[in-house]
Amino acid sequence: MVKSVYRILIPVITALTVIIVLLFLNKSLLRVDRVIESYKEGYDYKEIIITYPSDGTLFPPDIAPPIFRWKDKSEESDTWLINIRFRYGDSLNFISKQQKWKPTAKQWQQIKSRTMAEPA
Repeated sequence: MVKSVYRILIPVITALTVIIVLLFLNKSLLRVDRVIESYKEGYDYKEIIITYPSDGTLFPPDIAPPIFRWKDKSEESDTWLINIRFRYGDSLNFISKQQKWKPTAKQWQQIKSRTMAEPA
């Protein structure tokens, strides 16, 4: 009896876990798409001032991920898309609900590995 319950519960729990993970990942991917889709060409957006780091800042390779900060003069904004463009046209996108963003260690490693020889 106990073995038959486990035979039913284990696949059900596994399936639910997979569904939850997929929903979470899908939600994250949709957020980036929603922010990009909300961009309106030619709209008079308020100025965003990057307060840290300054333009041209060089970080030592062994530095911990910094906190990027900006000021948005628009009171309507509640989500920001951080787009890091690399020399050959590819880019990385991240979402922030605050006027600051700190890359995870993995994200920072991606950024550093792609900017050792070329600026972003």
